[in-house]
Amino acid sequence: FTTCIFESNKQLNATESYKTFGGGAIYATKSFTATGCTFKTNDAYQFGAIGIENGTVSINGTFTSNTAVNGGAVGATGGSISFTECEFSKNSSSSFGGVGYVTNAGVSLTFTDCDIDGNTSVNNGGAFHFSPIKKATFTDCDITNNAVTGANMGGAFYLSGGSSVEVMRGTITGNSTGKIGGAFYSSNKETVVIDGTTISGNKANNGEGGAIRFVGAGNWTIKNATVSDNYATSNGGAIYANTGTLTLENVTFSGNKCDRTTG
Repeated sequence: FTTCIFESNKQLNATESYKTFGGGAIYATKSFTATGCTFKTNDAYQFGAIGIENGTVSINGTFTSNTAVNGGAVGATGGSISFTECEFSKNSSSSFGGVGYVTNAGVSLTFTDCDIDGNTSVNNGGAFHFSPIKKATFTDCDITNNAVTGANMGGAFYLSGGSSVEVMRGTITGNSTGKIGGAFYSSNKETVVIDGTTISGNKANNGEGGAIRFVGAGNWTIKNATVSDNYATSNGGAIYANTGTLTLENVTFSGNKCDRTTG
């Protein structure tokens, strides 16, 4: 697909009985490439614009105002998918993952030079819900102003099931949640590496972890980063962790705040 426009397409019978299917515009079972394409106001039960079952997929384009119950813009049950110089804005889910939703440990996603701004979910993962994913890599991406609008978790990312996520450079700013984990919530044995990234201005509006909240036997590494001006109503203005391993290297913390006694 080259310079195509996919607008206001809809999955009919988008109910619980069809939940394994999705993709209001495209549902793919094999490899494809989309370059310079626009995906706008598409709707499905899962994966509002694109659903991917298998194959190697490469996408460049814009995703705006797509909607779904899970995965407002995209999602996958298999395959390896790369997004390059994509823009994701105003996509929304009424449950999980305002931009993307993956619940298969065989899926790999790569985002390079992408802007991911102003997406929402009602439940976990204002931008992304991975539970689990084999590997998600974000390089030189700006992940900003995404939100969980309900009393739930992970303003930008909700991670579980042993997911692996790597964020290289870029920014994670202005994300928020109605409960805990303003930018990240991680629940079980996740491996997360954040390198060279600015994490700032994220908010947990009813709990711990203004930027990051993780539990379980997770393994987190943050290095060459700035963590600033994050806020939590409870403990951990920047990070709240009560189990797992956290490694910090060359990280600057400044201006983070919480409303309780532990910063």
